[in-house]
Amino acid sequence: MLQKLNAKEHTVPFRGYFTIKRIHPGKIHKNDVEDYGFGPLSNIDHAFMKKSLTIKMHEHVNDEILSYVLKGTSYHRDSAGLEDTIKKGRLMMMNAGESFWHEEKAKSEDIEMLQIFLRPHSSGLPPSIQFHEKPLANENWYVMVGPESSDAPLTVRQNAFILDAHPQSSQTLEIPSYPALKPFLA
Repeated sequence: MLQKLNAKEHTVPFRGYFTIKRIHPGKIHKNDVEDYGFGPLSNIDHAFMKKSLTIKMHEHVNDEILSYVLKGTSYHRDSAGLEDTIKKGRLMMMNAGESFWHEEKAKSEDIEMLQIFLRPHSSGLPPSIQFHEKPLANENWYVMVGPESSDAPLTVRQNAFILDAHPQSSQTLEIPSYPALKPFLA
């Protein structure tokens, strides 16, 4: 059965210099939950950062995080010495593994972004980071993230796929299906 994000789960407006609306996908179809995830999908953060804000160096452990910028440019710096940008069409997949430190900065403009957290199949894996340029206005489904065994441009250490589509208002799309996986539409 397809699970869709309910609009009432996402009604808090953005306030202040840094706001995160954390979406717990498991709460959408369950009333009494101990685990707020939906299979390997842990949570989705809808974040807003005002220009000139820096989220200082912080650690992630055993997270697989896709950063998808909707507006602005986020400046990434990490403990491995990498400095790069994430913006509309440029994705970042952080496979934190046993430990990965990074900071995010909104230098000259406000940023709105999604960070999609997946649970890896194992804990304590080696960390890595990946970047990918995707089409900006793909009307059909575009596979952004997939398991290591897939042809997806960004890989996640889990049996999960993350797709993106920007259909026209009158266009109809079929929800892709993968054997043994449940779709979640946000």
